[in-house]
Amino acid sequence: MRLNERDLLILGSLAHFRYMETSQIHELGNYKGKQSYYVCRRRLRELEHEGLILSHRPSAYRQKVFYLTRDGADLVIRHKGLDEGSIRVMRKDNPKIDHYLKIVDVYLNLRHLSLRNPRYQLLSFQTNVTERIYGRERIHPDALSILQVGDKKMGTFWEVDTGEETIRRIIHEKVEKYESLERSGAIQKRFPGAPFFPIVVLTSGKERAFNLERRIKDSQSNKDIRFIIGAHDDDLETLLFGGSQHEAHRMVRSAGNES
Repeated sequence: MRLNERDLLILGSLAHFRYMETSQIHELGNYKGKQSYYVCRRRLRELEHEGLILSHRPSAYRQKVFYLTRDGADLVIRHKGLDEGSIRVMRKDNPKIDHYLKIVDVYLNLRHLSLRNPRYQLLSFQTNVTERIYGRERIHPDALSILQVGDKKMGTFWEVDTGEETIRRIIHEKVEKYESLERSGAIQKRFPGAPFFPIVVLTSGKERAFNLERRIKDSQSNKDIRFIIGAHDDDLETLLFGGSQHEAHRMVRSAGNES
């Protein structure tokens, strides 16, 4: 089977995000035309037949979820010149599948924002991020994005909440560690060109978002750290910038002046 650029993009994206649904692959692969969804599904079947990917349908009412096989992972490693064994092979019974899929949604929504509005350019979207705080203390954001907003770069840590953890645990595991990270000065050293780093927590629903936001505000000892709490279906431009280009540039400029 001869692989084309789109095939390699799909395989590389599965290596990056670990799991993706059919519709996510369809969007990321830029399939066009009336029969594009059918074409995408057919190509995924061919890649699965070649032993490069596997699929799993979590329920009769869900789309198929795809992930790499060992052969698929090794192909990506060779293509990208990565270290042997550097891509982890996932299982179909991973309890965090929905969590990974929500991270893909964040990326696709940021990508859509960047394509829709040239004032926002998505420069990078990293997953599997580890930030060192002090000594052995670490924090593991679900993703780190860098957006070009006008002439400034805006960094954002993303946390995806599927509603399985208690709010108390989120505050202990995330909020307190982000405050420690800010005090350590690690972000300012690593990203000197980025004026401020909001932390966005996307939750499973509006009510949980409201409760989480209230609890975070009550527990924050450093009010300068900007936590943005929203639901998974919220518009990201509105969530980040209030939906206003003027507001977006005002926020980035003022943050740059404060740094």
